[in-house]
Amino acid sequence: MIHEAKGSEYGAVCVVVPPGEYTEQLIAAWENRTEFEPKRVMTRAEKILAIAVPAQLVARLSGILQTNRVPFELHDLSIEPA
Repeated sequence: MIHEAKGSEYGAVCVVVPPGEYTEQLIAAWENRTEFEPKRVMTRAEKILAIAVPAQLVARLSGILQTNRVPFELHDLSIEPA
């Protein structure tokens, strides 16, 4: 789906970042401000971008956003095991 969205603009975009090695590469590219094709879709949100990441990556992503002075709200939508 990301490749279908490339080059398009939307008022709101939701990106789900699953756990895994690929995700580590994505977060590292954001931290180091290096090129990485999957992060380019993030520029396609005109008004709102929602990013869902595994819990263990929330602090790193929050740090990236704070460092770059990106306004954001953090919402914990994790589900507690029954």
